[in-house]
Amino acid sequence: MIPYSITCMVFGIVSIAVLCYFGWVAAIVALVLHKKAMKIYNENPPDYKESSLKMLKAGKICGIIGLIVSIVTTVFYILYFAFIFYIVERPGLINFDF
Repeated sequence: MIPYSITCMVFGIVSIAVLCYFGWVAAIVALVLHKKAMKIYNENPPDYKESSLKMLKAGKICGIIGLIVSIVTTVFYILYFAFIFYIVERPGLINFDF
């Protein structure tokens, strides 16, 4: 078993699961662990199973997806709150008289 392979996969999955709630932190941790584990794997590839390498790759993929979606979600939240504050600051902007 490659060291950090399970941990990398767990952090990658967590990064997708918590998306806008600091999922980018878990994604970055998954990518850093992937880099460390690949360095260990490349030193002596025959010592490790193929299944642990696949878990490591899955962790990297999940980490990348989690990072991208977390960043996009965070940007949308910032734009949403900026729009709300803009509307609140301009009381005559929207007329609700029906």
